[in-house]
Amino acid sequence: MKFIITLLVFLSIASIGYTRADHNIVIWNSGGVSIGTIDFASERQAFVQWHLPGFLYPNPPYQASTYNYVTKLLTMYVYEMSTKIPYLFVVDCDSWTTLAHQTFYNSAYMYGGLASPNTAASPPTVFSANSLLESKKIFVSRIENWINIVTFDTVIGSYRGSVFDSSIGYNSYYLAFTNQTGLYVRAYYNSQLTREEAFGFSNNLYPVNDEPLNLVYDATTKNVWAQVSMTNPKDGYIYYALAFLDWNKGVFRVSDMYGNAKDRFSATLPNPNGSNFAYSFGVWGGYLTLYTFNTSSESLISDQDLSTPIANAF
Repeated sequence: MKFIITLLVFLSIASIGYTRADHNIVIWNSGGVSIGTIDFASERQAFVQWHLPGFLYPNPPYQASTYNYVTKLLTMYVYEMSTKIPYLFVVDCDSWTTLAHQTFYNSAYMYGGLASPNTAASPPTVFSANSLLESKKIFVSRIENWINIVTFDTVIGSYRGSVFDSSIGYNSYYLAFTNQTGLYVRAYYNSQLTREEAFGFSNNLYPVNDEPLNLVYDATTKNVWAQVSMTNPKDGYIYYALAFLDWNKGVFRVSDMYGNAKDRFSATLPNPNGSNFAYSFGVWGGYLTLYTFNTSSESLISDQDLSTPIANAF
């Protein structure tokens, strides 16, 4: 896979601001791509700290962003609306400055699958899974120092999710994908394939749809979470619920943390700041909902109106 990459350093796309410890980082589209802060415990609208006009953050299930909690760096793929050309941006969410951005001149690919280890390693490494849409090939890669893309595996299938598991003994990049025979998850340690298992689902109330799982790592419980889409055969409505990856049993165990009928989860933030709460963001027909779950009892606490169309949160 060939990429033509241009590295530019931006000094102007920034706002003055600093991130408070009790606030989370969120991404959304509004007249361009916005990054800001919100306290989910008390606020229903995010506050813009950084804005990029003329660009669009892509469909959330393709996981086009990642955040390093140690360095406070957010890396994301965005698309220029006028040309459809994809870019990679790196934003310092402590000083709200743009460190770098690169241009990837290949619209035949869907760029996403970003995940990063939470370390202070320099130069930084970010993992990516980019799909060649026509051939259903997934190129599993690492982005070195925001410049070089190094592909270390090619998978035939459809992208269904990716995440970096920072647990002791794992420290691996996971890729979930489907092909004609089912759902699989691969694990890579130091860019080497170490494991591949077939996966199914357990404890689900309804049949599971073959859709992206939007995987996310929970640093508090050391679990990998997924958003599972299901269809109730009686009324045809879509339901989303949170699930947990279980390597030993080869399943995503669906929890009792369900959204309302028709709501699609755009993203989920599990146990931020060591709390026992998870936040999921529902979208349906222009309505936005903030779901708050108790992760200890796996139960819904509240579903409230949300003013900001959150595409991802950290």
